[in-house]
Amino acid sequence: MSDDSNGRPAKPTLLERLSAFLSREPDDREELLRLLHGAFEQPASQLERHALLLDFLTAFIFRFAENKGVCREPLFGKEPAAVLRARDYLAEHFAENSSLKTLAAIANLSPFHFSRVFTAHFGVPPHIFQTQLRVLRARKLLQSGMPIAEAAFQAGFADQSHLNRHFKRLTAVTPGQFIKNSKNVQDTAA
Repeated sequence: MSDDSNGRPAKPTLLERLSAFLSREPDDREELLRLLHGAFEQPASQLERHALLLDFLTAFIFRFAENKGVCREPLFGKEPAAVLRARDYLAEHFAENSSLKTLAAIANLSPFHFSRVFTAHFGVPPHIFQTQLRVLRARKLLQSGMPIAEAAFQAGFADQSHLNRHFKRLTAVTPGQFIKNSKNVQDTAA
């Protein structure tokens, strides 16, 4: 950081603030940045990318707001009906690459406020809710005998590896293991 023309220290640039933000004591910022980086490096939905970026920027803004009295947690009002509309839309269109902006418009809220209210109401951000719906759909398709790659496509995943990553994270088994275990259960029941 250099001095301005009057010899006073210049205000830090956004890049300097971001660097300082990341170098401070570790908390959830490193995890937010890791998740954000992963969403842009690996197949991820538009909703997941937007939500993670918003989470990271929110943490950054709350940490470094110049006027701390102005930047505080938003208060929640009567938004449950709004997030229920968005949830219903997401449940019907889970395989589509919906954006945070689209869901926020359905709820008639700003994307920032919508994401926070949705998370507060359902316990998970919209992109994780969408991923859970997709994995549930993939499970049903796999149980019906559909090949893994086709089930991934039908459930809205970018490819089979995208399905594998989320399926294993949520069910503790890969889709292939799930199919094998399902067949073993069917064989013993017969």
